[in-house]
Amino acid sequence: MTLKLADPDATYAARVDVEVPLPDGGTERHVMDVRFRLLGDAEVDALVVDGQAVLLGRVLADWSGVEDHDGTPLPCTPENVARLCGVAYWRRAVVNAYMRFVAGLPAKD
Repeated sequence: MTLKLADPDATYAARVDVEVPLPDGGTERHVMDVRFRLLGDAEVDALVVDGQAVLLGRVLADWSGVEDHDGTPLPCTPENVARLCGVAYWRRAVVNAYMRFVAGLPAKD
């Protein structure tokens, strides 16, 4: 089979497992579906220098399954990406999922 490179203008579906802290000290796994933009290594490296929030603002094209603490759906907007980047467990889960995605690794179970 011939190698065909990924379309750099497309978005790509991925699942992200987010471990949400519970009051009792445990965590609960929540799953969100995202669409990532595929960036080149040089662009990712440049964005990482500016911080994870800047990187996620560029690579997240869309998501579903994200709600506020009161159950209000949160659409994927630049404001909501910035807001959620302030939540360490969410930011870590999405950054890790993107890095696994661009490395061609399977999603973690």
